[in-house]
Amino acid sequence: MTPIKAVLFDWGETLVRIPGMIHSPEGHLGCLERLFEECGGENGAPGLRDLGVSWPFLRTAYVKACRKHMAHSATTRREHRFEDRFATTLRLLEIEQLPEMAVLSRWANQFGELIAQDAEMVDGADEVIEELGRHVRLAIVSNYPHAPVVYGTLERLGLRRHFCAVVVSSELSWLKRILSSIARRSLALERVRRRQCSLVTISTTISELPRRWGCVQHGSRLRLPHSPPRPI
Repeated sequence: MTPIKAVLFDWGETLVRIPGMIHSPEGHLGCLERLFEECGGENGAPGLRDLGVSWPFLRTAYVKACRKHMAHSATTRREHRFEDRFATTLRLLEIEQLPEMAVLSRWANQFGELIAQDAEMVDGADEVIEELGRHVRLAIVSNYPHAPVVYGTLERLGLRRHFCAVVVSSELSWLKRILSSIARRSLALERVRRRQCSLVTISTTISELPRRWGCVQHGSRLRLPHSPPRPI
């Protein structure tokens, strides 16, 4: 029997639910509308409302920009960032002079803060993570175009302290398959491999673990199987 020594988690929809373009596009666009309405320019730099474009036109262009970047990422395995989405949105709106990168980054950070405010923990994630952390090393690898949202939600929801490594695609410009090797190194799995131990990857909603993984919960305790399950 091969013991489990490390568990590698996804973030979005596994541990944390956020308003994103895949699982909750209307919530995501609601955050963008709040950015458009509430966040003005600062120190002479423009806000989204200063572009002279109405909300419906901005919304349509942003959706097209998201589809373009997400399709490109799926094809190339390269990640994009919120700044890229905003720049492409403005090009689609035929705005000739794009703001400086510092302005795009300010929009991205403000947008990320609005998204993080609406994030919620997946039911039971805190209990399962705390119990697993007593037995094995934990890490997160996430495909997401703005890393501060990942770190901020983990901190706010009290989960960050359980993970010895968090790797986000927007920081390194690569998607999950590449990032997993980085997270494995962070988990010191070179030593784990020499001891013939296993890494388990979990990318399902954590509330599905007991049924799909074959774990047994006793109250708040979760008993790990001795043999590793197939990746979910």
